[in-house]
Amino acid sequence: EAAVREAAVREAAVREAAATAAGGEGAPATTRVVWVTRREGLKEGGRDLYARVEGDPLPQRDALAQLANELANEQGSGRATLQGLVVDHKGASAVRRLRKKGAGTSAGESAGFEVTVAPAAQSSADESGEVVECNEIVAAVGYRPDSSIFQELHVHQCYATEGPM
Repeated sequence: EAAVREAAVREAAVREAAATAAGGEGAPATTRVVWVTRREGLKEGGRDLYARVEGDPLPQRDALAQLANELANEQGSGRATLQGLVVDHKGASAVRRLRKKGAGTSAGESAGFEVTVAPAAQSSADESGEVVECNEIVAAVGYRPDSSIFQELHVHQCYATEGPM
């Protein structure tokens, strides 16, 4: 029963996000997500982006990993539609250039960015690649804290986050 409730909550959240992106309930979404990962997905000959834990005690984490893998591997094309949101996965890739476009049309509004995406194996000196125009950038890159500044001070670190305690 808990799994059914979780699935219903997840579906409601996705529908709400799609409706928000579309500008109203039931309207087709115009939001396109370009997802760039260094790791290869199945479509590039690699493996699933997110490992799933068998018998995961956190069902939401497992559902999220499953959804992310499905989006990245959709029909071998890396392009999937999720409740009207278009997700375009570019695996084994890297951002080579990021350029902010001109001023926005109103106060506080950005005119967006031009992002150059190229294969990760391509030389970092080579800035050629596919140019993607976008309004927002979400950098969920998994950086870890730089503990070198307090390493010699023997500061106790959290085992999970590696941050000072």
